[in-house]
Amino acid sequence: MNSYSLILILFSSILVMAEPMGGRAFQLSVENDSKNLGGPGSDQAYTNGFKITSIYPSNEIPDWMKTSLELSHPLQRELKKSKFNFSLSLGQQLYTPQNISDKNLITNDRPYAAWLFLSTGAYMKNASHSHSIEVSLGVVGPEAIGEKVQNSFHSLIGTS
Repeated sequence: MNSYSLILILFSSILVMAEPMGGRAFQLSVENDSKNLGGPGSDQAYTNGFKITSIYPSNEIPDWMKTSLELSHPLQRELKKSKFNFSLSLGQQLYTPQNISDKNLITNDRPYAAWLFLSTGAYMKNASHSHSIEVSLGVVGPEAIGEKVQNSFHSLIGTS
């Protein structure tokens, strides 16, 4: 892999949309920061993130969403007058302190942190307006496996 490819992978947002299969599509979003872009502190110590999303065919309500829709009369009304899609996503975000050489808690810096989450979204559009709603549920701390993901990636690209 040449250095240009590595830079493209590490320092840009990548959006890949697969060809719809039976109306379903998949999206992969990968983000990584650079302390050289935007200036120090411009990303509030955001380091890396990914999100893989399954987008359901237009106007198809997944079975797992039907029970939730029964509880939301406003959402039911909006779906009746709109074209809509639902999505299901798995993602992770990583944050690191500015001073990565100090392994102790730095009280005036962001601690190492990770968030591993599952999200579902509804996207509705008609001739006059559009609405979207996304709900995420996840874990933080060691259960979010941030250290393992970051160390594995750094090992893969040969950095510490």
